[in-house]
Amino acid sequence: NRGDLTAGSMVRAYLAGPRNDDERRSLAVGTDSAGGYTVPTPLAREFIDLLRTLTRVIQAGAQTVSMPSQTLTMAKLLTDVVPTYRGELGAVSEDQPTLGEVALSANSLADVIRVSRELLHDSGNIDSSIDTTIANAFSIEVDRAALFGSGTSNEPTGLVNTAGVQTTDMAVNGAALAGYGEVLSHHQALSDANVNLDGVASLMAPRTQFALAALTATDNQPLMAPEPWASVRKLPTTAVPVNQDQGTANDASSIITGDFRDLYIGMRQELQVQRLNERYADTLEVGFLASMRYDIAITRPASFSILRGITP
Repeated sequence: NRGDLTAGSMVRAYLAGPRNDDERRSLAVGTDSAGGYTVPTPLAREFIDLLRTLTRVIQAGAQTVSMPSQTLTMAKLLTDVVPTYRGELGAVSEDQPTLGEVALSANSLADVIRVSRELLHDSGNIDSSIDTTIANAFSIEVDRAALFGSGTSNEPTGLVNTAGVQTTDMAVNGAALAGYGEVLSHHQALSDANVNLDGVASLMAPRTQFALAALTATDNQPLMAPEPWASVRKLPTTAVPVNQDQGTANDASSIITGDFRDLYIGMRQELQVQRLNERYADTLEVGFLASMRYDIAITRPASFSILRGITP
């Protein structure tokens, strides 16, 4: 029974040695004589589950799809069909949606973490710390890449840099939130594109979340959010920056709203952790390598709207 084992406890065992028979047996399963140890599949799933739990775009509805090879092609909806009316015995007009392709190509995301042997042996919470450190770092980066990835320097192309995504500006040089007018305009763009508003979610920086919460009416009471914006799921994430350029402003941020079921995360290799043998032995440290391979695809860009230029 290995019910008490966690991915973090196994990483600690790889680095500092097993503390019990369960860890010793699991350690033997993960041996890799070429380079170290890899977390066994059942325990690796804990990292994967934690990553999914912390990743905001997944919480918002983004779907994951397995990539059986380095690349994967998916259909991209460019225009919808337009049905027409007909009379009795009249010919049925022909129409078809305009489809394009979006190609996923696995990008490699990795990091090496160094830990002193003294900390590994002496810390009482090293297991949970390892889990949390890896999952937090990778989830924030997946969010950042899914939203703002440049498509260059071996990183995915995110929503902001995808053609066809709708945009609304606060002002030429940015502006602070004083009410819900621009927020509603940004939200209306989705309705105008026939997006089902029941399924949308909104991602924003924590600064923006609290700025909305701090809005007040003329009687200094909290300003109630109007529908349909009030019903939108709002997910704060530090993956949305607060130092964007908007005209002369360099402290702007954005709100990204949409049906995230039209955002796909292609997984070629889910999160893996491997010990690096001997690499830092001369400083009495141990290291482990966390890595994953994935890409981002937007199959209907019109399903997303960005409100840009939100300043403090």
